[in-house]
Amino acid sequence: MSPAAPPPQEFNKHTRACLRCKLVKTFDQFLTDGCENCDTLNLKNNTELVSQSTTNEYSGVISLIDPKASWASKWLRLGQSKPGCYALEIHSLKSTKI
Repeated sequence: MSPAAPPPQEFNKHTRACLRCKLVKTFDQFLTDGCENCDTLNLKNNTELVSQSTTNEYSGVISLIDPKASWASKWLRLGQSKPGCYALEIHSLKSTKI
């Protein structure tokens, strides 16, 4: 199994979801670690890119321990993602063509 993305340190208005893969973490976690699923975004230490590539406009969260075996992850098209917490739906007006 691949290493898990760390869960958000707290669930409140400070959590954000990656626009590309829906991974949910705090702004600081994206800034420190980047997105475990979207290495090509190069979010580490880039405040502007983290702001552009993530959103706080999402609903619902699902925690996936074994995405390859989970029917829910397959239904949400997250089967190839790292274990972690994911938004069920993104409501952002930002471009999802990141």
